[in-house]
Amino acid sequence: MSKPGITQSISAPVGATKDEGVVTFADKAFKSRTIVLSDGRAFPVSKSRITANDAALIAYLDRHADFERTAGQG
Repeated sequence: MSKPGITQSISAPVGATKDEGVVTFADKAFKSRTIVLSDGRAFPVSKSRITANDAALIAYLDRHADFERTAGQG
Protein backbone atom coordinates (compact mmCIF):
# COMPACT_ATOMS: atom_id res chain seq x y z
CA MET A 1 0.00 0.00 0.00
CA SER A 2 1.37 3.39 -0.96
CA LYS A 3 1.51 6.37 1.33
CA PRO A 4 -0.74 9.30 0.38
CA GLY A 5 0.95 11.55 -2.16
CA ILE A 6 3.44 8.89 -3.28
CA THR A 7 2.94 7.15 -6.58
CA GLN A 8 4.65 4.05 -7.83
CA SER A 9 5.65 3.56 -11.42
CA ILE A 10 6.47 0.16 -12.85
CA SER A 11 7.70 0.08 -16.41
CA ALA A 12 8.26 -2.84 -18.73
CA PRO A 13 11.80 -3.62 -19.89
CA VAL A 14 13.02 -1.79 -22.97
CA GLY A 15 11.62 -3.50 -26.06
CA ALA A 16 8.88 -5.26 -24.14
CA THR A 17 5.37 -5.39 -25.46
CA LYS A 18 2.05 -5.53 -23.64
CA ASP A 19 0.93 -8.90 -22.35
CA GLU A 20 0.23 -11.04 -25.40
CA GLY A 21 -0.56 -14.26 -23.58
CA VAL A 22 1.33 -17.36 -24.65
CA VAL A 23 3.17 -17.21 -27.98
CA THR A 24 5.03 -20.11 -29.61
CA PHE A 25 8.00 -19.52 -31.89
CA ALA A 26 9.80 -21.89 -34.24
CA ASP A 27 13.60 -21.75 -34.12
CA LYS A 28 14.75 -21.92 -37.75
CA ALA A 29 18.43 -22.43 -36.89
CA PHE A 30 18.68 -24.81 -33.93
CA LYS A 31 16.77 -27.76 -32.45
CA SER A 32 17.89 -26.85 -28.94
CA ARG A 33 19.65 -23.91 -27.33
CA THR A 34 19.26 -21.53 -24.41
CA ILE A 35 18.23 -17.91 -24.90
CA VAL A 36 19.71 -15.60 -22.26
CA LEU A 37 18.24 -12.12 -22.00
CA SER A 38 20.29 -9.10 -20.96
CA ASP A 39 18.84 -9.31 -17.43
CA GLY A 40 20.30 -12.82 -17.05
CA ARG A 41 17.10 -14.85 -17.33
CA ALA A 42 17.45 -18.00 -19.43
CA PHE A 43 14.83 -19.73 -21.59
CA PRO A 44 15.26 -23.11 -23.31
CA VAL A 45 14.51 -23.95 -26.94
CA SER A 46 13.52 -27.60 -27.34
CA LYS A 47 12.60 -29.47 -30.53
CA SER A 48 13.00 -26.18 -32.44
CA ARG A 49 10.23 -24.56 -30.36
CA ILE A 50 10.07 -22.01 -27.59
CA THR A 51 6.89 -20.93 -25.84
CA ALA A 52 6.89 -17.48 -24.28
CA ASN A 53 4.54 -15.49 -22.09
CA ASP A 54 7.16 -12.97 -20.96
CA ALA A 55 6.92 -9.61 -22.75
CA ALA A 56 10.71 -9.08 -22.88
CA LEU A 57 11.30 -12.57 -24.29
CA ILE A 58 8.55 -12.14 -26.90
CA ALA A 59 10.06 -8.81 -27.99
CA TYR A 60 13.51 -10.43 -28.26
CA LEU A 61 12.22 -13.36 -30.31
CA ASP A 62 10.23 -11.05 -32.62
CA ARG A 63 13.43 -9.08 -33.38
CA HIS A 64 15.64 -12.15 -33.92
CA ALA A 65 15.73 -13.48 -37.51
CA ASP A 66 16.13 -17.12 -36.35
CA PHE A 67 12.67 -17.13 -34.75
CA GLU A 68 9.26 -17.15 -36.39
CA ARG A 69 5.87 -17.10 -34.71
CA THR A 70 3.99 -20.29 -35.42
CA ALA A 71 0.74 -20.31 -37.42
CA GLY A 72 -2.20 -18.68 -35.71
CA GLN A 73 -0.02 -16.56 -33.42
CA GLY A 74 -0.28 -12.77 -33.57
